[in-house]
Amino acid sequence: MKVIFFGTPDFAVPILKDIVTKHEVSLVVTAPDRPKGRGKKLRPSPVKEFALEKNIPIFQPENINDKPSLERLAKENGDVFVVAAYGFILKPSVLELPKYHCINVHGSILPKYRGAAPIERAIINGDEEIGISIMKMEEGMDTGPVAKIVTTKVEEKSASTLRRELSFLGGEGILEVLSGLEQGDVNFIPQEESLATYAPKITKSEGQIRPKKETTFQVLRKIQGMDTYGGAYILLDGVKYKVFKGKSSLKNIKPGHIIEEDKRLFLGCKDGSIELMIIQVPNKGRMDTKSYLLGNTFPTELEVEESYVLSNGL
Repeated sequence: MKVIFFGTPDFAVPILKDIVTKHEVSLVVTAPDRPKGRGKKLRPSPVKEFALEKNIPIFQPENINDKPSLERLAKENGDVFVVAAYGFILKPSVLELPKYHCINVHGSILPKYRGAAPIERAIINGDEEIGISIMKMEEGMDTGPVAKIVTTKVEEKSASTLRRELSFLGGEGILEVLSGLEQGDVNFIPQEESLATYAPKITKSEGQIRPKKETTFQVLRKIQGMDTYGGAYILLDGVKYKVFKGKSSLKNIKPGHIIEEDKRLFLGCKDGSIELMIIQVPNKGRMDTKSYLLGNTFPTELEVEESYVLSNGL
């Protein structure tokens, strides 16, 4: 199979790696280099870096749907387009170019969580199971028929851990679907529209922990889900204190209050308490709480705020 691959972040790399072991990837389409870091130097995407290592031709248009892009893609005469977290919407004029189909590797159990942040939304919403859907693309957002779904348990895994796990499952799944296309033996099943839900982009403000209103389960899932969006956080005197890992506790603490005990921090929630295990305070990197408290203090005398308005902080 002659594959044109569309992808940008780390999530897409294992999928591309698996494809190149079995098929000819004649072109990689990825987002233009963007400024990153303190120096704001242009940095290639992880997908571009892999393509450079493998000497695969790279295409980085600002508009994938304009005429020059369509002409470039048409020249490839691709059998199939595979899309994994590319970051741009493909219009029908692109979708109709390959010999077979445009296939998307989407990070949810469709029709649940169509859209930009399916993994994080599933975690924060408390789902027990998460998955990868390999689907035929059409004009609607993640609405096309599905050829394969692979699932895994959420448990206590962070969003970054689940993204890695799902990307490897997506690589295995896409090889199976491409083999089916090649042999004329793949079944695309229409989605049940009545079950569809959406997963819009997550804003950083959604990471605020509100322990007077949220249960321990809700707070822990928010910590897991916000891992890839800069972290969940509590507000103390208008300052953000980020939390990257926590666990349930049996401590009896008033909701919204934090106590320190034996170089450990505990937060009272609506129905119980949690231990704050990995934190980030202003102007510091992530640290496990015990290590931080060996040489620093934490403002346990303050009550956690519920407001979304920030005056300062990270």
